[in-house]
Amino acid sequence: MSAALTDTGTLDSQSILLHGKIDTGWGSIWDEYKRAGELCAWAAPLGIEGFVRANAGFELLWCDFQHTTGLELVQTLNVTDWWTLMTGEEIVDPPWGHGPPCSPGGNHSGTPCRLPRWTHRDPSEYFPSWDWLRSATELYAGMGEDRVLLDTSKLITAYGEVGLSHLFTSADMSTHRLVNISEAAVQRYRANIADLSMMKGSGIDWRKIADGLTTRYNQRLPEIGRHLVNGTMNALKTARLVAIGLLMPFVELPANSTHSILTPTNRQRCTRAFTSTIRSAKGQMLSHTEKKLLITIETVHAEICGFVLEFYHAFHDLVPRERSEPPDAQAALTSANHEWKQLAREWHKRLSQLLARLDWKVWRGCRKVCEPNEICYLPVWPLGKRDGQRYPGGPRRPEQPSQFQPVCVDMQWYTSREVHTERSSTTGMD
Repeated sequence: MSAALTDTGTLDSQSILLHGKIDTGWGSIWDEYKRAGELCAWAAPLGIEGFVRANAGFELLWCDFQHTTGLELVQTLNVTDWWTLMTGEEIVDPPWGHGPPCSPGGNHSGTPCRLPRWTHRDPSEYFPSWDWLRSATELYAGMGEDRVLLDTSKLITAYGEVGLSHLFTSADMSTHRLVNISEAAVQRYRANIADLSMMKGSGIDWRKIADGLTTRYNQRLPEIGRHLVNGTMNALKTARLVAIGLLMPFVELPANSTHSILTPTNRQRCTRAFTSTIRSAKGQMLSHTEKKLLITIETVHAEICGFVLEFYHAFHDLVPRERSEPPDAQAALTSANHEWKQLAREWHKRLSQLLARLDWKVWRGCRKVCEPNEICYLPVWPLGKRDGQRYPGGPRRPEQPSQFQPVCVDMQWYTSREVHTERSSTTGMD
C-alpha cells in the first residue's frame, strides 16, 4: 500500500477500505497512527499481521509485536551513538519529534497535523536520510525489493471493475481517483480483498510474465524509433529488420508473397506468446483477479503486436529501389525516398504515442550514468521535486512532467533542497 501522505489519491484505496469514502483534510491524511490502528483492526480477523508500505522506500507496518508468528527479533542496536559521532553533539531531544503525539481528541492515536520544524540542523545531520535515500534508490531497477515476496495472484485493482470505468477516462493516470464511488462498489471491493486473503492462488508468477514482456520490447521499440528519426534509407531498412526480429518467433509468412501478414491468426499468436500455456493448461484455475491480469497482459501485448505487424506491412510494401538501377529510374527513386521518409514521420508519431501509453519504469532512469557519489533521484514522497518547492502531490500548483524527470544528485544538492522542502511543506499545513 502507499505511504505517500497526499490528497491527490495515494490513500484512496485505504480510505475506501476503512471508511467507505475518500477522507479529506490534512488532519485525516497525517493521522498515521489512527490509520494504522484501523488497518490492524480490519486485518486481525483475516490473520493478516502487518502491511508493507511504499513511498520513496519501503516500510513495514506491524500490528502486534508481542503476539506474532511472522517476526523474529535478530538484534537491537543503539544507533544514536553514531549521531553523536557525525554531529559532535549528543542527542537531547529526538530531531524527528517525540513519539506519536496527542491527537486533537487528547489520545495518543495520531501523528502531528504538521511536520516538525527543524531550524538548526547541521549538514552532517542529513547524512542518515541521505543514506536512507541511497538505499531506497538501489531498489528502483530490476525486480526491486526482493526480501518481500509478492503473491501477484492476489493483486487488487479498481481498473476493470464493474461500475468504475467512468472514474478512469482521462489519459493522465495521475488524475484517477476513487471519488464518488457507489456503496455497492465499496462492498465489492471489500469482499474481494477479504476473499482473496483467504484463498490460494494458482502459483503463476504474473510479475515474471510481465517482466518477460517488457524485457523483449523495452529496447527494440525505442530502437525502431531511433531509426525512424534518422530517416536515411539504411536506417529505415534497419528498423524493418528490427521489426522482423520481433515477429519471427510468432508469425508465419504467407506462402504467396502478395498476401498480407495482417491475419487474425498471426495477431492472436503474437498476442498470446507469453500466455498461451496458461490458457490451455490452467485457465480454469484462475481467480477473478488473475483473469484480469491475463487480460491486461494480453491487451498490452496485442497493442504492441498490432503496431509491429502493421509497421512491417507498411514498410514491406515500399521496397526501396537500388541505386544500380538505370538512370531513367532516378526520378522514381527520389520520389520513393520522399514518400518513405514521410511514412517514417507518421510511424514515428504512432510509436511515440504507444511508448507514452506503455510508460514502462525501465524508461524512467537518469539519462547518464551517475557518479559514485551520486544517486539517480526520482521525486517520490516524502522528497521534494527538483526545484525543492514542495512535496510531490501537494495541492498548490499544477504538476509539470519536467519536475518528475530523474536526475543524478549528490549529498550536497540533496541537503540544500531538503531544508527548503521542509520549511515550505511545514508552512503549507499550518
